[in-house]
Amino acid sequence: MNHDGKVDQLDITTCQRWYQAKSGDSDWKNAADCDVNGDNKVDIEDMIVVLQYMFQH
Repeated sequence: MNHDGKVDQLDITTCQRWYQAKSGDSDWKNAADCDVNGDNKVDIEDMIVVLQYMFQH
């Protein structure tokens, strides 16, 4: 999410910043990296995917 090559707490923090952003918002270009499930919004489902990835790797 923050383009440092790692999935960690900083990525969760980045996604929290963009929480509830959706496609069509003026800042979507910045938020889109946090839409990890590709449903055009940043929500709890994206956060869960990131957390699952963190704890599996």
